[in-house]
Amino acid sequence: MELVLYYRTFLESLNKSPHTIKQYCIDGEQFLIFVQEQNKDLHSNIRTLVKDYVNHLKASYTTHTTINRKLSSLKSFLSYIHSRGLIQELPVEDVQPLKNNETKIKTLKEHQLKRIIRFWLSIYETSEDPEFRWIALRNFCIVRLIAELSLKPSELVMLKWTHVKDNIITIRSRKKIRKLEISSSMMEWFNIYRNETVQMFPLSNQVDAIWLGVGNKKYSPITVKTIERIFQSISKQLGLKVTATDIRYATINKEVVQQADQQLEIYKQFGYARKSVLKDRLKRFTNNEKIDVDKLLE
Repeated sequence: MELVLYYRTFLESLNKSPHTIKQYCIDGEQFLIFVQEQNKDLHSNIRTLVKDYVNHLKASYTTHTTINRKLSSLKSFLSYIHSRGLIQELPVEDVQPLKNNETKIKTLKEHQLKRIIRFWLSIYETSEDPEFRWIALRNFCIVRLIAELSLKPSELVMLKWTHVKDNIITIRSRKKIRKLEISSSMMEWFNIYRNETVQMFPLSNQVDAIWLGVGNKKYSPITVKTIERIFQSISKQLGLKVTATDIRYATINKEVVQQADQQLEIYKQFGYARKSVLKDRLKRFTNNEKIDVDKLLE
């Protein structure tokens, strides 16, 4: 649809991420298709169209997360076509997110977290195969860093050695930069990993990327898919389904509760754009039923 192509160009001008652009365009086109199927057009009563579409979303999708994401996309698309004069009214109140009654997010217990972190370390300590031993060391450092700084996989794979200086690591995303302190023990593991990487792959000292692949990818940075496989291996061996997000949430939950007396925009530490997003996560964590999250982050 031509309108969606114009919308894509608009989103690109706002420097939105490729994933956001793709999803917003899919959702915008989905709305336009719905309008056509109703034998309507954008000149029809837009408020009625939007209300009908929201009801359609509620009937088509089961989780509030999916519906609210599509409502957020719809709000952006409606704002765009309103600014172009294609609709006369912007029914903002009709695309408000649904009240959150999502199921709880099961958070890892302390002993589970320790087992997960030690999984690749144990392999590193016992393996006799040099390459597999190096892979285990790399994977251990990745899991440990996620557990320490609650990084997202997309942030992790972008890390470079030039981002690390004097126990401070710079996390870069498309829109923001944040600096986080690394523990001295993590820095020691970083140094061990870097030294063993150079021994395994001599030309790696010419590569700035921290996390390298193996085989024909040995001088190229790993991808998010590699992170997923690292946790799939842990899940299979420990009999405990775990993802990088599970580790991230466990760390966020622990850190926020511990720093309750020094709440100074702590949500930015974890890469959230708004405090409300962090509040939502904390309220859904299973370990927090007895905690007043609103008071904690007031």
